[in-house]
This record gives sequence, C-alpha cells and structure tokens, in this order.
Amino acid sequence: MVVCYDTIDVTGWLSAVFIPFDESLVTVPNMLNYTIYSTIAILLAAVVLASIISGRITLPFKRLLWGIKQSGEGNFSAKIEAVGTGEFSVIIHKFNQMNDKIQSLIVDNYETHVKEMEAELKALNFQFNPHFLYNTLNIINYLAIENNQTLISNMLVELSEMLEYTAKNPGKSLSRKM
Repeated sequence: MVVCYDTIDVTGWLSAVFIPFDESLVTVPNMLNYTIYSTIAILLAAVVLASIISGRITLPFKRLLWGIKQSGEGNFSAKIEAVGTGEFSVIIHKFNQMNDKIQSLIVDNYETHVKEMEAELKALNFQFNPHFLYNTLNIINYLAIENNQTLISNMLVELSEMLEYTAKNPGKSLSRKM
C-alpha cells in the first residue's frame, strides 16, 4: 500500500489516504503519456516564443545592416524606420541623421566645386581679355608706325598704358595716376 497523510493545522487532525500498490501502477502509463504530451507542448510553445523574441531583437540589426549596405553603395537618402524607444531606436535615429548630414555635405561639396570651376573660368577670361586687347593694340600700333601715323600710334600707346593700369589696379580710378 501507498500511504499519503497530512496534519490539518486548524483541528490538529491527521488525515490519511491508503492506495493499494496495484491501483497506483495502473495510472503510471497515463501519467507517462501526459508527461510526454505536455513536454512536447511546452517545447513547441518555447520555440514559438523564442522565435518571436529573437525576431524582435534581430529585426533592428537587420534594418541597420540594410541601411549600412545602402550607405556603402552611395545611397545616403535611404532611411531606416525606427521602431520602439530602446537603444536601437536611438542608434537608427542617429544613423538617419548621419546619412542626412553626409548627403548635405555631398551637395555642398558639389556646389562648392562648381563655384570654384566657375571662378577659375572667370579668372582665365579676365586674363585672356587684356592679353588679347594688348596684342590687338600692338598690331594696330605697328600698322600706324609703318604708315607714318604718329598721332594714331601715340593714342594707341596711351590707351594700352591705360588698359594695363586698370588691369593691374582694378579698384583704383584713373585720376589718381594722372
């Protein structure tokens, strides 16, 4: 026999149950089946719960890796949606801010480069125009000298000197030289 007993605290009585040993062995196969089925159910629930929890943990990693890959390929306009309020949300928010700043710097750099190229072209044009004018005035001066036109030659020399002065001193007026 199997004896189970316990004392009741309020009354102090002792209660006992007597189970014949043969009858207790009849329930063992049922208990084994219940144990196996409950173990399988608990394992399935654990796997489902673990996949849900791991998905919530790894999803921000996957999003961040996608964003990094996009940035590595030069697509700085790609945005990552920040979900939640945890550390990953802060990291993703800062990543998006960094991409915005990089995109802004690229645009600024491009605009600066274009402005530098325009300034360089203007500087070359400013250098070219006086040189062209000096050569043209010199050719006309030689033609005037060959044709004995001293008045024209003197006027061309004065004009050439005036152009040279204004090219070297672009902000100064001519009255200061005279």
